Amino acid sequence: MNWKVWASIFLVLECVAGQYQLLQHLDASERGVVASNATIVSIIYDGGLTCPIFNVREKANTPFNTVPVTVSSDMVPHPSNVGLFGDKWSMSTSANGTITVIGGTSNSMLYLYTLSSTSANATVSLQTITCSGVCPSLGWMVALSGDGNTLLALDTSSVYLFNSGNLVDFASFVKFSTFCGLSISYDGTIGAVGYATSGNDNVISVFSIDNSHIVPIQNLTLPSEVLGCSYVPGLGSGKVLLVGDTAWNSGQGRVLVYVLDSFGRYDYKFQVECPTTYPGMCGRRFYMSPDDTRWIVVGYNGCYSYQFDPETLSVKLLQPFSSLVPAFGVSWDTSILAISVIDYGSGMGVYEAPPA
Repeated sequence: MNWKVWASIFLVLECVAGQYQLLQHLDASERGVVASNATIVSIIYDGGLTCPIFNVREKANTPFNTVPVTVSSDMVPHPSNVGLFGDKWSMSTSANGTITVIGGTSNSMLYLYTLSSTSANATVSLQTITCSGVCPSLGWMVALSGDGNTLLALDTSSVYLFNSGNLVDFASFVKFSTFCGLSISYDGTIGAVGYATSGNDNVISVFSIDNSHIVPIQNLTLPSEVLGCSYVPGLGSGKVLLVGDTAWNSGQGRVLVYVLDSFGRYDYKFQVECPTTYPGMCGRRFYMSPDDTRWIVVGYNGCYSYQFDPETLSVKLLQPFSSLVPAFGVSWDTSILAISVIDYGSGMGVYEAPPA
């Protein structure tokens, strides 16, 4: 199977004032994408198989190159999962990009890929993770900590906690109706899951990850005007929690901002109304730098880069990006933004900005 991606380099520009600049264009990425400062991993559908594509580089402001790895049939997700890989929560990567997880729900399996390095001669190894039949549809959503050691994964009823690929704990949500999002802090100590209950309440459950255990912290019941499953939690350091309300204002979208107080509880502070530049479902997904100072807020027709001041609780819009139903990949330090719109024939644009 020939899955090699040819990349054409458009332009490398000096990044100023935190603005993203186009670094390069990759020709193929259609199902999903995750990014780090050193790697971009995407999923394509080729010859009846779903194939992970690994692009790497060894230093900033240089293009990403495809790792020439022959992917055998036992290293790819099951073909029946291909429709799920475009989902915005089904892939996650570590901060250095050497560990990537992909969820495969039809066979209740997680695919954990490890790169030997970020050089052009890197090799890729695979570890498959299952729960011995006790977690149906495992991998519906996944979230990996910055160091790649702590992994959260959802099935149809529970959140599962893995350390270094081993299942160590799980928490069930017996009154849920539909899961609406999953997030983990950079250091892997706080997680959050959004769900709609059977009583039509919209809830964000926040929990700590302490000594390999999930410990509940707080349930945030969202305002009644927040419609079911129009939201997803976002975490960076764990001190700020972002909640998306994509149905607000006839589908324009907004961001609800909660800040951790001195008692370890999240308090609602303010909302950010999404611009009308690229209307549609703003708040579908969040990417936050480890210090919370830069956000990428994803919508249906575009995404927005924001600068946040934790001291004054002020937010400034930096830059909008247009897209058409894309897959997004953003590095943990938010310096790399990869937008895939292959379904519309445009390939994937890779943008770079100074780290937050």
